Amino acid sequence: MTLAIIILSLIAFWISSQLYHHYFHQRSPWLSSPQSVRQSLLNNLNLQSGQIFAELGAGSGTLARQIAKRYPTNQIYAYEISYLPFLIGSLLAGRQPNLSFIRGDINKADLQLVDTFFIYTNRESLQTIYTKLSKYHKNQLLYSYKHQLTNQSAHQVLEAGKDSIYLYKL
Repeated sequence: MTLAIIILSLIAFWISSQLYHHYFHQRSPWLSSPQSVRQSLLNNLNLQSGQIFAELGAGSGTLARQIAKRYPTNQIYAYEISYLPFLIGSLLAGRQPNLSFIRGDINKADLQLVDTFFIYTNRESLQTIYTKLSKYHKNQLLYSYKHQLTNQSAHQVLEAGKDSIYLYKL
């Protein structure tokens, strides 16, 4: 009985914190990308040797782990600001030497060395990160699941089941 109360309390706290961060800090809640989205991205992604990939707002890193397995010679970064998904992702990453989980705010991260990004977030955060990345002038690629930029046309739209992934060239 006591264990059930503790578990339910932790779940309630976690849900409350997700809602708080979503409504007051404009962060997206922790939702995993559907398998159709991950598969569509993996089918389209073509990392060259030495290129760096980053999943921004990686949650527990399901996509980042799949990319790290497919591209074992490329460095893969999984950025996550929330403690619980970061901890779970770090533990699940296991011994993949090319996968690094980074806990922190992507708006404060130095992303200049990254060549290709994937982000699943809200429109406001997408626009903020696009503006930041546009300053680097490095021919980076940005894949955005669910949301489009309001003032920029996608270079390509990938079908992912009933959803879409928007590819932007920076």
